[in-house]
Amino acid sequence: MEIHQFVPDFSYGDAIGNDAIGIQRILRNWGFESRIFSKVIHPKYWNKAEFYLYYRYYHHPDNLIIFHYSTGTELIDFIREFPEKKILIYHNITPARFFEGVNQKVAKRCKEGRQKLSQLPGMFHLALGDSTFNQEELVTMGFVNTGVLPIIVDVSMYERSLKRVPRFPFIKKRFPTLLHVGRIAPNKRLEDIIKVFYFCKKLLPRLRLLLVGSHYDMGSYVSALETLIQHLKLKDVSLPGHLSLDILSEIYAHASIYLCMSEHEGFCVPLVEAMSFSLPIVAYAAAAVPETLGNAGLLFDKKDYPAIAEGILELLENQELNNQLVSRGEKRMQDFTETAVAPILKRHLERMGVRIKD
Repeated sequence: MEIHQFVPDFSYGDAIGNDAIGIQRILRNWGFESRIFSKVIHPKYWNKAEFYLYYRYYHHPDNLIIFHYSTGTELIDFIREFPEKKILIYHNITPARFFEGVNQKVAKRCKEGRQKLSQLPGMFHLALGDSTFNQEELVTMGFVNTGVLPIIVDVSMYERSLKRVPRFPFIKKRFPTLLHVGRIAPNKRLEDIIKVFYFCKKLLPRLRLLLVGSHYDMGSYVSALETLIQHLKLKDVSLPGHLSLDILSEIYAHASIYLCMSEHEGFCVPLVEAMSFSLPIVAYAAAAVPETLGNAGLLFDKKDYPAIAEGILELLENQELNNQLVSRGEKRMQDFTETAVAPILKRHLERMGVRIKD
């Protein structure tokens, strides 16, 4: 038996691609032949994946196919023709409503992706969410045999990058920085982060805010954020766009607090990345965020901007509380390593009749 994975878009540094690489390492350590197939492969990953049509050369009815689903894709129709047993890993699709009035093409793509998913329960023998939140969505869409397989978050690339990046401890004290990392998109509710920052600045004028992430396809949303920043007469706010790994590592290393106000996350990998940089986390308790964060951060169930700002300032001033959250984060991030995920994957594969030698 061989176990192969399909990732529609195999992007460098992408959480789903890194998850597939981690799963592949586990499978190969167990002695399985395992390849990754994709339609779009980043040049840096040409040695890690193959064009999806090449799967025809490896096809065998005894194989097992693992399909990572995060968008509507014709790769589903491609693997449908093969008799192999199939496992779906669902990484969630942002509901279209968040993009209505911002980008209709993205809204349509999200809507079609969710519609496609609702047509797939009969095709997959097992459907796994990378969070309980995602598993519950699978159940509502008609999938019967479901489970949870946490995403593997590989932070080693940041550790390697940091060896090349100088760190200056005094920067955090002189320029305390509030950080958010992720695509600049409406579901992230970056406008709420800006509003929290507005109240923070009243209490700590030298605080900075960095909103790091790609602006692609989100021009009108970025313009709305810039208008809000101007309206509130805020300084020290930066939207630098997509950054290289080295620069992002440096920003993580010198940030003071990570803030998430998102209203829809299927998992939220940057929370785990922030944990790896010993950053205390403040977050709005929505979707999968509370599950991913666990007890490793301050969670707010209401968007009370002044109250959240006070929580942030308390974290900056209360070193004992800060250290406590950092310690919890360092422990929590271990739940998303290959070592932690491997036995969970083993149990799911055994449900499918796969025999794994210890």
